[in-house]
Amino acid sequence: MSVSKIANQNSDAAMSRDTFRKALVVSLGGAPAPIVVSLNQQKPDYICFFVSEKSLDSIQKDVLPLLNFKYLHHDWIVTPSAENLSQCYRVVREKLPPILEKWNVHPEEVTVDYTGGTKTMSAALVLATIENSCSYTYVEIFSRIARKVKHDRDFLLAMRDMAEG
Repeated sequence: MSVSKIANQNSDAAMSRDTFRKALVVSLGGAPAPIVVSLNQQKPDYICFFVSEKSLDSIQKDVLPLLNFKYLHHDWIVTPSAENLSQCYRVVREKLPPILEKWNVHPEEVTVDYTGGTKTMSAALVLATIENSCSYTYVEIFSRIARKVKHDRDFLLAMRDMAEG
């Protein structure tokens, strides 16, 4: 099944305005399909991709063309090493605040999706944003066999608002 046909059948068709966040920060690695699902479900105004050099091209090739909504702007943060926790953490802490400031987005208006990228990148992204971000999402892939999606129902977007405990 092509990524363009993937949809999340296990959650509401659209995010309610109560759970809407202005910006979404997503870690992106070699499997763009779950990130496309997350973005299409959440429909943020602004998107910041946290990527390695290896996955940088995937933004333009595999993600943006498959979005079913209009966003205002996207940007990216490239980690110098996808397997080094300190470097991943440091680059997010240094680069994310100026991006949010440029967009006039406050940290509490940000959702962080830590689905993609290496485990190290995901951990660093959560650690670097935990003090300010109120909401985290993760796209669960039910079909684990070779990470191939066979049906639309293979994805579930799990949302957690940190303010709710």
